[in-house]
Amino acid sequence: MSALEWLKAQPFTAGRRLAVAGCSYGGIKTMLGTERPAGYRAAVNFIGAAQSWAPIPEIRERLATAARNAQPPVFFIQAENDYDLKPSRVLAAEMQRAGKPHQLKLYPPFGSSRLDGNDFCVTGVELWGGDVFPFPETHLRPQRDRLTPSWPFRILTLLLRRTSDSIL
Repeated sequence: MSALEWLKAQPFTAGRRLAVAGCSYGGIKTMLGTERPAGYRAAVNFIGAAQSWAPIPEIRERLATAARNAQPPVFFIQAENDYDLKPSRVLAAEMQRAGKPHQLKLYPPFGSSRLDGNDFCVTGVELWGGDVFPFPETHLRPQRDRLTPSWPFRILTLLLRRTSDSIL
């Protein structure tokens, strides 16, 4: 049984109301997952491919294809001082041309280095939380079936913080 199928079967989830989010390499995987019929209702791509966009041409085309074929709405998020802003800009433009719902937000520089900008997804929760947490809720339907707003992303935030603490 896949992790996604397991998650859908849990009593604490509404199996038809799943959102996915990924940071860095996880942002790449998030984009690739959006073109499959996994049942995601919304996706958040934090800094996906910021470090691999320029040196790997194959990833640019593959992610552009995923953006054109994305099934759920995608929210692209990066800090302006991340390694490369082109992935978010290009993929959002691909979704725009394909008539796919999406959102792009570039935040002011976070910290003082490119690494700080790249860590924005983990350490900048206080800045992006007000934008990100409501995004899935606007796409998770039916409304009559709503859970407490944004609880899955609050859990995600907690996991991201624990992961960053263990790395540091």
